[in-house]
Amino acid sequence: MGLSAEQKQRFLRPMLVREIGPAGQVVLCASEVELEGAPGSAVAALYLERAGVRVNGPRQPAESPDDVLRGAALALDLIKRELAIGAPTDLRALGPRDEER
Repeated sequence: MGLSAEQKQRFLRPMLVREIGPAGQVVLCASEVELEGAPGSAVAALYLERAGVRVNGPRQPAESPDDVLRGAALALDLIKRELAIGAPTDLRALGPRDEER
């Protein structure tokens, strides 16, 4: 699967980054994440969607600055993992806070 002309235009800048490149962007655009609606999941969804990842599941706004950081960090970790794997996967992410489990 390749990128459409619209996707190539939209993701031009990330594709110029050596760590992502065109192959990495194809992987990201083919990936899908299921969020579980924990505080900060809306932040994670925003970052992931802007990277080209399809996001499913409930989204809850951040309730504190820590939730914002947690959501952003999770999104970046998932993107790094996708690029390291080199193939799209169905990821499950961002469940209840660790202290609530």
